[in-house]
Amino acid sequence: MINKTILEATIEDAAEILKIQKLAYVSEAELEGNYEIEPLLQTNLRVTFSN
Repeated sequence: MINKTILEATIEDAAEILKIQKLAYVSEAELEGNYEIEPLLQTNLRVTFSN
């Protein structure tokens, strides 16, 4: 059995989180025919981490 630990994200993780977010929402945008959804337009997670 593999033990996994979930850690709280830090600001250093923001770039990777943004990449994963964009990959996850591309299929949604394709289904809707709309690539102007907020998760695909977001370019900076620092605001989220600072709140």
